[in-house]
Amino acid sequence: FAVIVFFLGSLSLLAFSNGIAITSPDFATLTSIGTYVGVGGLLIFGILLIGQASTVIDSALNYIASLGSIDWTHKESVGVSRLFMFGFLIAVWLVSWLKIDIWTLFVLMSAVRATMFVPLVLHALDRKLSENWIFYSSILGIASALYFSIQSKMTKTPEFDLYAMLCGLGIPLIGYLLSRKFSKD
Repeated sequence: FAVIVFFLGSLSLLAFSNGIAITSPDFATLTSIGTYVGVGGLLIFGILLIGQASTVIDSALNYIASLGSIDWTHKESVGVSRLFMFGFLIAVWLVSWLKIDIWTLFVLMSAVRATMFVPLVLHALDRKLSENWIFYSSILGIASALYFSIQSKMTKTPEFDLYAMLCGLGIPLIGYLLSRKFSKD
C-alpha cells in the first residue's frame, strides 16, 4: 500500500514540477500518466486500479463476515457471514450515496489509524488489555479525532489537526491506564 501511494504521489509531483496543466488535484496522477505514457498507460493503470480495488473489497468482505459470524454472534454459519457481508455492502452503498467527499474518508481513516496505534503497540508489548476499555476509548478517540479534524477544515485552523491526533493517541492510552487502575481494585 505504501509503495502505491508513494508512486502515485511521485507522479503527481512530477506533473506539477514540470508545469503540466492540472485542472484538479484529484486528476494530477492521471494527467501525469496520460502525459508521459499515453492512453496505453492509462489503460494499464485502470486495469491495475480495478484489480487492486477488487482485492481490497474482497478482503473487507471476508473480514466483516468473519468478525460478524465468529466474533460477534459466535456462530460459524455461512448464512450469518453472508448477512454481515450484505449489511456491509449496504453501508458502503449509503456512504457512496451520501456523497461523502474523499477528504472526510481520508480523515476518518487517519483517525482510525492514530487511535489504533496505542492498542497495537500495547498488544505487541504483551500488555494485558481490557477489551471493553480499549473498545470504548477507541470509539471515543476516533470520534474526537474526527470532530477536531472537521473543525480544522471548517475554521481553517491547523492546530485542530494536532488536537485530533493527540486525542486519537491519548484517549486509548488514558483508557488503558484507567483500565489498569480499576482492575487492581
